[in-house]
Amino acid sequence: MVSSRSGGGGSVASGGATRSEHQSPCLKLLYDRLAGGGRHLILDLGPAVGGNVQFFAELGCKLFIADLYESLFAPSAQQPESSRALEEMLERDLPSTDGQAVDVILAWDLLNYLTIDQMRLLATALARYCHRRTQLFAMIVTHKEMPARPTMFDVLDPEHMSFLPDAQWQREAPRYTEPDLKRGLPDFEVDVSFLLRSGLQEYMLNYRPRGGAAGLPGALVRR
Repeated sequence: MVSSRSGGGGSVASGGATRSEHQSPCLKLLYDRLAGGGRHLILDLGPAVGGNVQFFAELGCKLFIADLYESLFAPSAQQPESSRALEEMLERDLPSTDGQAVDVILAWDLLNYLTIDQMRLLATALARYCHRRTQLFAMIVTHKEMPARPTMFDVLDPEHMSFLPDAQWQREAPRYTEPDLKRGLPDFEVDVSFLLRSGLQEYMLNYRPRGGAAGLPGALVRR
C-alpha cells in the first residue's frame, strides 16, 4: 500500500451557484489505467451525472448506475431498520450486469454514511460484481463534520471533479481509518491512498477475496 499527501482544489461558478473543485489523484490513476484501451465495466454507486457518464463513455467504458444515494438518503427514502432490510434493498437496487464482473466500483463518499456493519453488508453484495482485479474508489472525510447527505461529484477532466458544497446541513463524520475500512470491506485491500488538504482521504482498493474465490469473469483493468 502506498500513501501520500496531496493538494486541494478551488471553485467554479455554475448556474448561479459556486461549485467547489476537487483535485483527485485517484481519478488520475483510474484514468491512466482505463485509457490503455479495451472495454471496461464500471459500477457507479452514486446517481447518474451527465459529466461522469460522458467522461467514462469517452474511455470506452460501460457504466451501470446503482444510485444508492437515492435509495438510502433521498428525503422520501425509508432507512433500512435491520440488516435483512438493507440486504433486500441492495438486492433490489444494485443493477444487473448480465453476469459480467465490473472492473471498477465508484463508491465516491458513500462509505462515510454507513456504519461498519452496513459497510460489510454492502461489501458482501458487491462481491458478486467483482473479479480478481476489480478496484474500488472511495473518498473518506477526515474533518470532524461532513454534509448531511452524500455529495454528488461531477468529473470535469482526468484530474478534477466539481461538487456543490452543502454547508447548511452538517453531521458528525466517522473519520474512518484504514483499519476501519479493512473491517468494513474485508475482501478489499488498499492499493494506494492520498491524504488531501481538502479534508478528504482518497483510496483505491483492490478486490482480494479471503476465501480465494475467483469471482465473475470480466475484462481486466490495465495497469
